[in-house]
Amino acid sequence: MEPHATIHGGLVYICITGMCYPSVNPLRGYTAMVIESYDNLVKVCPSCKAEIYAGARVCPNCGTRQLRSGAKRRKSRITAAILALLLGGIGAHKFYLGKFFQGILYLFFSWTLIPGIIALCEFVILIAMSDERFDEKYGGQDRDAAPSAGGGFTGMT
Repeated sequence: MEPHATIHGGLVYICITGMCYPSVNPLRGYTAMVIESYDNLVKVCPSCKAEIYAGARVCPNCGTRQLRSGAKRRKSRITAAILALLLGGIGAHKFYLGKFFQGILYLFFSWTLIPGIIALCEFVILIAMSDERFDEKYGGQDRDAAPSAGGGFTGMT
């Protein structure tokens, strides 16, 4: 099915693969006419490889929860675990994961050796954690998503 935009009830909906999604600009209080390329509107579901709306949280074809995508660089669970094991007493893993306040607390109390004991527990937790759970918790990107091929978005009805 060719992607297109439709207006219903005063809102513009972007329709892709049979599913329609509202296109609203909440900051200005009016419906924004979206003129984007087809590549920016769709992504490929890593489970079923179907093209779906890029903002979808769940794939309408297979029901798989989609990971958030964004400009953030993906953090490695293994790197965080190794930092927790080797330098956890001074909070290196917390700084790596973007938890700066916790990292400062680890540094401040490092002389008590309590952060080192907590870091060993966090090492075990990080090693046992699945990549999907780690990505949910620390906002990593979907590493399996491939860019979709397609032409420009021109179909308007």
